[in-house]
Amino acid sequence: MKRIVSKRAALKTLNDALSVEQKASCAFALRDYKLTVSKGIPGIEDALGEKFDTAIHKAQDENDRQGILRMALKELYEDAIYLAGTQENAEFQRFLQTHLPSHVYEELKVAIAACSAPEA
Repeated sequence: MKRIVSKRAALKTLNDALSVEQKASCAFALRDYKLTVSKGIPGIEDALGEKFDTAIHKAQDENDRQGILRMALKELYEDAIYLAGTQENAEFQRFLQTHLPSHVYEELKVAIAACSAPEA
């Protein structure tokens, strides 16, 4: 079986399917997960804490905000693909399932499955 779609196409579909608020929920879930797994690493809390929130909420204009959210969504998506099949995946999926709206979590799962079909 061939891969159904490219990662890029699946990410574009996911990006198009989500509203700005839903993308923001992905960005904040990614931030929260990284804060959870990186406890005690100097500088992480500063970079991912208030500075991150401020960057999203106080972006100069809507294009800046969209760009930040698009990058966060891409990182979340790539992390989910990278962790698939690892021991950390179950924990990551549980975290996302509890921190994302159910519709957003389902859209993310569909995008991952769309490009994760095994190769023949």
